[in-house]
Amino acid sequence: MTPRLRPTLVTLALATVFAWACAAHAAPVQWKVEDGGNGHFYDFIAYPVFQSISWDTARDHAATQSYGGVRGHLTTITSAAEQAFFASLPRQTNWVYYLGASQDFTATKSDEGWSWVTGEPWDYTAWATLNGLRMEPSDTVGGIYPGVEDGTENYLSTYANPAGNYSMWNDIGGSAGGSVYHYAIEFPVPEPSSAAALAALTGLVLLRRTPGTRR
Repeated sequence: MTPRLRPTLVTLALATVFAWACAAHAAPVQWKVEDGGNGHFYDFIAYPVFQSISWDTARDHAATQSYGGVRGHLTTITSAAEQAFFASLPRQTNWVYYLGASQDFTATKSDEGWSWVTGEPWDYTAWATLNGLRMEPSDTVGGIYPGVEDGTENYLSTYANPAGNYSMWNDIGGSAGGSVYHYAIEFPVPEPSSAAALAALTGLVLLRRTPGTRR
C-alpha cells in the first residue's frame, strides 16, 4: 500500500464510522396522545459493530441528536403504559440498550439511589424476573453471585425477554469496555399548550362563521 493511499482509506473508514454513529432516528415512532401516550418520539441508536460505548457517551450523544427541532435524551420509562409501548417498538436486532437512568455510587443497595436523566420521579420499575423471582438489579456482573452486591453496576439497560420484547430492565456496568453497542433515545416533542389549542379552536370557529358574514 502506498503512503498516498493510506490517508484516503483512513478518511473513508472514519466517514463510515461517523455515518454509523450518527445513524439516528431514521424512523422515530410516536407514542400518540390519542392512544394515551405523551406525544414523544422513540428510536434506537446503533454504534459500529465491535465498538462498544459507555453509558456516559450514550447520554452525551443522545443530547446532540434532534428530531422535530427537539433535542433527545436517553429513554426514560416512568409507567407501565410507557413500558408496554416501548416493548412493542420495532427494532432490527435483539441487543442490549442503554436507558436513561443511573444509580448514586453511594447507594448501599442495588435497588436504591436510582434517578432518571430528566429528573422525573423514580416511582416505576420493570426489573427482570425469572419464574416470578426478581433477578435484577443484581449489582454484580452477570448476576453470577446472586445476593452478593459489589457495587459495579450503576447504569440502566434493557434486553429482550424470552418472548422477544423489551420489557425487562437490567443494571449494568456502563463502561466503554463492555458489550453495549446501542441505546434507546427519546425526543420529548411538547404537546400543544392549552393556549395554542384555544387559539386553534378560535380559528376554527371564525372560519365556520365566515360564510355567514359574507351573505
